[in-house]
Amino acid sequence: MDKGKSKAFEEQDSDFLKLNLNLFSSSPSSSSSSNPDFQYSHPMQNLASPDTIFSPSSSSTPALSPITQPLLNQNPSQRAVLSPQPPIIPQNPNHVPLPAQRSETIPVPFPWATDRRAKLKSLRWLGDNQILTITGTVQCRTCDMSYEIGFNLVSKFVEVFNYIARNDDNLYDRAPVVWMTPRLPICKNCGISVRPVISEHKRSINWLFLFLGQMLGCCTLEQLKYYCKHTGRFRTGAKDRILYNTYLGICKRLLELDDLDN
Repeated sequence: MDKGKSKAFEEQDSDFLKLNLNLFSSSPSSSSSSNPDFQYSHPMQNLASPDTIFSPSSSSTPALSPITQPLLNQNPSQRAVLSPQPPIIPQNPNHVPLPAQRSETIPVPFPWATDRRAKLKSLRWLGDNQILTITGTVQCRTCDMSYEIGFNLVSKFVEVFNYIARNDDNLYDRAPVVWMTPRLPICKNCGISVRPVISEHKRSINWLFLFLGQMLGCCTLEQLKYYCKHTGRFRTGAKDRILYNTYLGICKRLLELDDLDN
């Protein structure tokens, strides 16, 4: 009895094994054609067979793309040679670009000035061209009134020249108090003193007007250094020294003299 049961079980196992082998070896189309009444579906039916997965044609080397394949078939001489990229030089964040070179000439600001910065015309030229009155703009700080006043060229120049000639030995190359704190004109409207209007642009400063009115002391130290720089005068030191050099430089320029003693 036991032998009969074991034999029956063995036959069932062999049938089940044959059925599984037929699933791998035969396709669904062939099985359906041989037995149209029998339709069997198995979860592993749609999987590829082991022969397809582990076929000898597959290898560990990846397939080359169609883009790179023609490049490898070319001769080495036909391949493109990649030129080396130039090195990227980092810019210095502290680099300051050089300013554009300024022109040596400027628009003439006044009839008694030249087209050079801080350069005035001579007394001889002004007399020959009948420019004998030098005008400038003043403004009252009290009533805020501004107007033009004029100085006689000859009389005011003689006044400044005589002062320098008499006191030059006692000045010691420094401006006196009367030049450092100039005596300003009186306002014709309110009777309070007025101050000269000095342009913010140094090249447009009315140097001759300030010189004749002895009001160069109203200029800042930077403005006085600007004049000395463009006229070749000594421009280092305190304001009284720079102011003295400015008066002396304008006086020499008007007389067309290299030395005031001449």
